[in-house]
Amino acid sequence: MKYFYERNDNLLNHEVNRTFEEVVKMTYPEFNEWVVEMRDVIRDIWDAQGNPPRTGQYESGILKDFERLSEFNTNRMEVFDEDGESCIVNNWYYGNTVNQFFPTMMKTQINYVDPENNTTNWSGWSVYDHFVNDDLLDKVQRYAQRNFKRDSFYNYSIKLCTDD
Repeated sequence: MKYFYERNDNLLNHEVNRTFEEVVKMTYPEFNEWVVEMRDVIRDIWDAQGNPPRTGQYESGILKDFERLSEFNTNRMEVFDEDGESCIVNNWYYGNTVNQFFPTMMKTQINYVDPENNTTNWSGWSVYDHFVNDDLLDKVQRYAQRNFKRDSFYNYSIKLCTDD
């Protein structure tokens, strides 16, 4: 039994994986249908194979990444939190494959602390919840519209002016 997940090309090779150009050209109703389909495909692959919607590495790539990490000066990853405690923050590419040993990380609920009164909101959601909870579909579609149809990515798509 392997204690990590490997690269899963099923989503990358699936017909739901569209080019950015195709997504930008979709009408909003077409786009919302695509979001529903994409969400279903990601959930089905995740549930059936245990692979979250991340590219990941094959076992050979994991080994190479760990070899590079063993030569990397990890002191560069050390930061100190507000209490002066030492923490490791990996803002580097090295060692990212360690996440593949935690296949349920994206199923963990994320709770937020309200800085105004220092209370925790215990009603957070996991990334996985956004693919399985139908009550979150509207939120997923709105965020997807913002990120794919109206956000800075849009700056890289072909634009037409009315005078052209």
